Amino acid sequence: MDRFSCTALELDKIVHFLSQCAQTDVGKEKARLLAPSDSMTEINQRLHETEEAKQYTLQFTKPRFLDIRQIRDFIEKAMLQSVLGSDQLFVLGNHLQNLRKFKESLREQMDSYPILYEYASRIRYSKEIETAIFSKIDANGEIKDDATSELKSIRHHILDTRNRIYDKLNELLNSSSYSKMFQDQVITIRSDRFVIPLKSEHKTHFPSIVHDQSVSGETVFVEPIAVTSLNNDYRILLLKQKREFEKILSELTVLVQNESKEILSALDTEEILDVLYAKAELAIRWKATCPTLVQEPIVKIENGRHPLIPDDKVVPISINMTDSYRTLIITGPNTGGKTVTLKTVGLFTLMTYCGLHIPASENSVIGHFSSILADIGEEQSIEQNLSSFSSHMSNIILIIETADPSSLILLDELGAGTDPDEGAALGMAVLSYFHRLHSLQIISTHLSLIKSFAYNFPGAENACVGFDLETLKPTYHLLMGVPGQSHAFQIAARLGMNEELISTAERYISRTDQDQKKLIEGLKKKSEEMEMNRQETEAVRLRIQELESSHRAELEAIIEKNKQIKEDLVQKYTADLNKLSADMKKIVKELARKDISPSQQNQIIQEFEQNKETLDEKLENLQSLFPEESIHYEDVDTEIKKFDTVMVELTKQTAIVINTLPDKDKVEVQFPNSIRMVLSRNKIRKIINPPTETDDSEPELPRKSMVAQKIDVHGLRTEEALPLIDKYLDDAYLAGHSQVWILHGIGTGILREEIRKHLKQHPHVSQLISQPGHTIVVLRNEVLKALENS
Repeated sequence: MDRFSCTALELDKIVHFLSQCAQTDVGKEKARLLAPSDSMTEINQRLHETEEAKQYTLQFTKPRFLDIRQIRDFIEKAMLQSVLGSDQLFVLGNHLQNLRKFKESLREQMDSYPILYEYASRIRYSKEIETAIFSKIDANGEIKDDATSELKSIRHHILDTRNRIYDKLNELLNSSSYSKMFQDQVITIRSDRFVIPLKSEHKTHFPSIVHDQSVSGETVFVEPIAVTSLNNDYRILLLKQKREFEKILSELTVLVQNESKEILSALDTEEILDVLYAKAELAIRWKATCPTLVQEPIVKIENGRHPLIPDDKVVPISINMTDSYRTLIITGPNTGGKTVTLKTVGLFTLMTYCGLHIPASENSVIGHFSSILADIGEEQSIEQNLSSFSSHMSNIILIIETADPSSLILLDELGAGTDPDEGAALGMAVLSYFHRLHSLQIISTHLSLIKSFAYNFPGAENACVGFDLETLKPTYHLLMGVPGQSHAFQIAARLGMNEELISTAERYISRTDQDQKKLIEGLKKKSEEMEMNRQETEAVRLRIQELESSHRAELEAIIEKNKQIKEDLVQKYTADLNKLSADMKKIVKELARKDISPSQQNQIIQEFEQNKETLDEKLENLQSLFPEESIHYEDVDTEIKKFDTVMVELTKQTAIVINTLPDKDKVEVQFPNSIRMVLSRNKIRKIINPPTETDDSEPELPRKSMVAQKIDVHGLRTEEALPLIDKYLDDAYLAGHSQVWILHGIGTGILREEIRKHLKQHPHVSQLISQPGHTIVVLRNEVLKALENS
């Protein structure tokens, strides 16, 4: 398509809006490069892609696309034999998992979305790489303790060695011989060696190695000779751990290298999908529809809204240029919407060729044009020292040299910028040339001679844009079949010009022109009346639709209300039944007492029978309110087994058989609200087609990846921090963490001491390890053992 025409029709602004709908930087760049296609096959494919993506988004929501460029960098790094870090591998695994889930979701919907599934099927990297990454790296991007058996053993020895070092250092810190020498009862680390803060004046009296000194010089951080050997062992273990880390990361990076070609191909597909779903997002935002694409060079737009005009200002236009006419001449006053009409037709055609939906009614049609040639605007060519008229003529000459019968030609203000008579004559010549060429053309003009073209040439049609003489403002409505007028005399009179001057001006217009003007005014008035009738009819139709929708909503509300009433009554009945069951157990216990008299027994039994009668009465009332629901179930004599789904006839509720009692006439069932009851066999029916339940699944224990290995309470007051720590420790304990970190800062030390005092009494805590600014909490690992053994 002609680049100048694309710019004149402001396709670049549409592409900018499209790029804002893309999620990734690469997708945004690709969207900005979108250009119209001249292949009908490709255009049709693009439109269907956008339609599928739009329907998918409306049904399932828009899929999430992550940073593609970052993943490309990781793959290129791996291909250059550079080892990826654990955090980079986690991001890569998460990206691949996201793509795989998208592919799986489309596999389930391949019949409804065949084009999208065809794209998704190009994602072919092995799932093993994703599985391998997540088996060794946790959600924090850190290597898991049990990534390999060797690492698990190393970390076990690290923890054991660290505990022995802490025991020895705590012994020194609390020693009566040395305790006064220490600045604080804190164990810290310098260069992977555990040290303690010693007052400077005692460094010659305490057998140790100095590793660091405080800024003030009053404190030195020393390694007691008593732990030197253990510190050496600890450092050796850290080096082994580091080598094991490097080995794990290297192996994972090799997996990435082996799958690099497939992953890069998947990323290429993701770029395409990002732009595709951006098209869908833009269509949804603009309430756009997919136009019908035909081979013939025609245009039919119904209620088209120019997308660059705000919704509260845009006026829909309708144009139907098929075989009935090939030339449309639009006239009317300035700022009346002539240019907008030309731009709307041209822009909608370009958008269609880009695979974008257009903001118009669904039955709009866009035909195939070999070229879209537009001369719109009044810019002067400064570089070529051309006037506005010369600039327009230069563009028109190029259009004449390029146009063919299947071109769409859009000329704004034809013949303007020069002497009106000469401009009109040139305009008529250009107009008749394109008309004979049989190109589809839309022309705007002010010149009366050009307005007459439609009367003299079959296949040409006039149209005008409305103008309100009372307000002196355009209405922007397009009226077909009627030429427009500039309304110069009426506007001058409304603005206060002397009537004598206006009368003088009117005498300069020939009698023929005056008759023609009156005829045009009469035709325009009739067209406006017809348009008003059409709008009134449309308003009545829309009102009928609104009433139908309103009544439908009211009916649905009544049905929903009745359903809620039923659920509330059933819930109340179930609660009463549960209470009766509890009362019965209590009565049985009371009857079992040895000291109860026969009269008391009779009284208790009578009380129970009264409660049961009351409950039966409530049941009858409930059953009378609601008819039986349509559900298929087995005969009464059918054998009922454990885990069968049954219908409880009294409450019309489904339940699951959780136990068959020795007494074959009794079974124990559980309702969806977890209430359990023992019922007679003849009070339930086995269901053939039990409803599937998706919302009542039992909760799972929190997984380790769901619970971070640290909590930050730095800056909180004690009464704020302790409840948060208790909740966190519960979650970490259930998730199977062996140890966690509590970040409390240094400060005055009050928060740290209160936390330690509290944790020493905590049931989940096995050991505390003090560090500058944080405390390591070793948890009792019964849950961890249970999870490992399960």
